Amino acid sequence: MLIRLSTISCQLIGADPSKELEQLNQFTPNEKVFLQKALSFQEIPTYNRDSANFYLQKTIDLLKNNRSPNAYLLAQLYRNWCDYDLRNFNFLVLDSLANTGWQYAEKLEENTENQLLQYSYLVNWTWIRLDLGDLDSSIVLFTKALSKVENDNSEELIANISMNKARFYTRYNLNTDRELSFQNLHQSLAFYERQNIEQFHLELFTIYKTLIGEHSKTNSDSVFYYLEKVKTVLIYNKNPLINAWYFCLYGRQLNTIPAPGEKFVSEGRVSEAEKNILKALEILREYDITHHTIEPYCYGLLADIYQNRGDHDKSITYYKKSFDFYTANGNRYSAGNMLQYISASYEKHGNLDSALNYYKAYYSQSVAFEQEKNQRSMRESELQINVLKRDKVLQKKEEQTLLYTFALAFIVIMLGFLFYFYKKRQARNLELQRLNIELESKNKQNELLLKEIHHRVKNNLELVKSLISLQSAQIEDPATKEAMMASQNRVQSMGIIHQKLYQGTNLGSIEMKDYFLNLSEGILDTFNAEEKVKIECAMENLELDVDTAVPIGLIVNELLTNALKYAFPKNEQGTIHISLEKTTDNNLKLKIRDNGVGKVVGLAPKGTGFGAQLVQLLTQQLNGKMQEHNNKGTHIEFDFLIKKSA
Repeated sequence: MLIRLSTISCQLIGADPSKELEQLNQFTPNEKVFLQKALSFQEIPTYNRDSANFYLQKTIDLLKNNRSPNAYLLAQLYRNWCDYDLRNFNFLVLDSLANTGWQYAEKLEENTENQLLQYSYLVNWTWIRLDLGDLDSSIVLFTKALSKVENDNSEELIANISMNKARFYTRYNLNTDRELSFQNLHQSLAFYERQNIEQFHLELFTIYKTLIGEHSKTNSDSVFYYLEKVKTVLIYNKNPLINAWYFCLYGRQLNTIPAPGEKFVSEGRVSEAEKNILKALEILREYDITHHTIEPYCYGLLADIYQNRGDHDKSITYYKKSFDFYTANGNRYSAGNMLQYISASYEKHGNLDSALNYYKAYYSQSVAFEQEKNQRSMRESELQINVLKRDKVLQKKEEQTLLYTFALAFIVIMLGFLFYFYKKRQARNLELQRLNIELESKNKQNELLLKEIHHRVKNNLELVKSLISLQSAQIEDPATKEAMMASQNRVQSMGIIHQKLYQGTNLGSIEMKDYFLNLSEGILDTFNAEEKVKIECAMENLELDVDTAVPIGLIVNELLTNALKYAFPKNEQGTIHISLEKTTDNNLKLKIRDNGVGKVVGLAPKGTGFGAQLVQLLTQQLNGKMQEHNNKGTHIEFDFLIKKSA
């Protein structure tokens, strides 16, 4: 039952702890005693997070002191301890615990049980990183989680994956994902509503809660429909956090949606909303629950109520409490939104200076968040991506980079004029001296900016590669899967070039020998051929500009890939030689030779032929000619007329 537990807790926690104790047989008597106590303190009526933490720590300490610590059990315990929905700590501590526990989880052997645990572990870590605002690593973790269960097609697992995909799309917060979120929510809901409600009440609560959040933007009738649905699963709940969430959500809807037939929210409805929100806070106090987003969310809702009533002093107080709690929990996105509400309250209160200061802080946060949102706009529907879409996105990024460069140039020119008029008042020698210092400083800034641009392009290419990997994990057709892997290698060949640019001292050229060695290592690793094929690069150091290095790199990538696929069948060993040199007339000669089986005359080429077309197009781009010989392997030579192409 590990799968259903990925929502709220790990394999050791369920709706009824007594049913889960059968899984404790692997623990020693002392370990079992401490763990049973920890489990009992995680559920009503003995719910106590401090006690649960204490006994979980005791259990982990005992396991670690064994001569041969059980990595599987330790991974389970850490999965429980850093559970996003139990939330015993703030997000920074949860992230630290998740990182520690993953050291045990990632060492587990590859089998179904271990991979289900790793899937659950990585999905939970994804939610933590999202609330920390680390969007890049969150998609990497989520992609890695899905890869752990790509070969398991059980109906329950598919429903669980759909539910988590919907949560990810909703929380990743791209407008294009709303339809995908609904699609996956209803797909998973169709499965869980056919099952025993008591057994899957945690999953049903998660789905209903997510649907409430999505419908709250457009459809009030659906919101109250799913709030009623939540009631049907609360009777099986033993986690006070879920009860607090229900009253919090119900109070929010009462305060924002008028009663049927009314245009505005009545005071009676607002008072009822306030009672529900205070009830949620009362549950948190009763069970001494801190470090959870419910509390600052409730404070924000109370602030809304007082704002509408015109009590701006109380409104500001509660907005600030919400901001402080979000900040302490490490949830910087929600904390940033509170700054806007505080500013609005001060404005209505008549304190314009404070309103302006808080709005400036909010605006600064918003700019940072918008920049992050732009960086993640490359992800397409259902995390699917193809070469054409990728090229369009990269072209857009290049246009944005060009725009930023023009803007920077304009700023530099304006600063130059201001600097000129300022220096005109001083002696000429001092003016020239300071001008030289200023120009040197700007050159260094421009160099840093160019390195940052190449770094960002390299990171975007890594993201594209990860997305292609995610999509290929869902494809069963071998030919399509092979094409996706080829696309990953092409993206990798371009990414290495940008990596060399920002790591090197010369931002205008690439050292090709080192680049070929790096490219060869990556391709050998992709085909797991390090032991059977050796790639030699017999050439002098040679630097080329980016416009020449990129197409040559793609050509070498295609030919190395082709050689590894076809030149050495049946795990035969062999060698591939690569060389690139400048000729006496300052053109380039590229040679790639293998000692494989060679081509059979009259036999139709293997594969789709896309790689051969790509090589032909790139050769034409460099005004080159290709010659191919088949004698004890395959020998291909290229002569590129660089002068003409320039």
